[in-house]
Amino acid sequence: MLEELFISRVRVKILDLFLKNLDKSYYVRQISRAVNTEINAVRRELNRLTKIKFLKRTSRGNRVFYEVRLDFALLPELLGLFYKQIGFGENIIAKQKELGKINFAVLTKYFVYKQVPDKNGVDTAIVGKVDLKLLQVLIDREQERLGREINYTVISQEDFEILKSRRDKFINQLLSDTCVFLLGEETAFRS
Repeated sequence: MLEELFISRVRVKILDLFLKNLDKSYYVRQISRAVNTEINAVRRELNRLTKIKFLKRTSRGNRVFYEVRLDFALLPELLGLFYKQIGFGENIIAKQKELGKINFAVLTKYFVYKQVPDKNGVDTAIVGKVDLKLLQVLIDREQERLGREINYTVISQEDFEILKSRRDKFINQLLSDTCVFLLGEETAFRS
C-alpha cells in the first residue's frame, strides 16, 4: 500500500530504513546496500528528503551522513503509516478479529524510538477483551525480530475508564507516551 501512496519504491525503502532506525545516521553507500538499490537513485531520493527537511545532512571526514530530523512536522504521521504496515503493528491489525474485541491498540514512544521504558512505561498497550495466548505469540515473534523484550499491558475498557477517571499515574503516563495508534480513535482514548 505504501508504494501506491509514495510513487518511488526507492523512497519507500529509504523511509522504511530511517523510520525503523530514528536513532541512527547512515552514509550513502550504507543506505544503498541496506535498501538494495543503485547509488544514483538513492542520492536522488536523499536530496528530495533533505530538501523537505525530513533528513539532516552532515559531513564527517570524507563522508556525508544522513539522519532523521526529529523535529520534522510530519514525523508522527509517517511513523503511524509505517508502523501500521510493518512488524508488530501490521500483525495486530491483521489479527484484530482473532485477538478479540480491541477498543485501542497503541505503540508508545518507547517502542517507536527504541528506548527502554522506565518503571511505569510500556512499549505497547491494548485496551479491550483480548485472547492473551494469541497476543503472546505475536509478542514473542516481535521480541525475536527486535532482539529485545517488549513491555506490554492489556487492560479492559472498564478498568481503563476507571483508572483514567482516578488520574492513575500509569494511565497518565500511557496517555502522554502514546505515539502511534494502531486501532481506535485517539480522541476517545485521551478523553
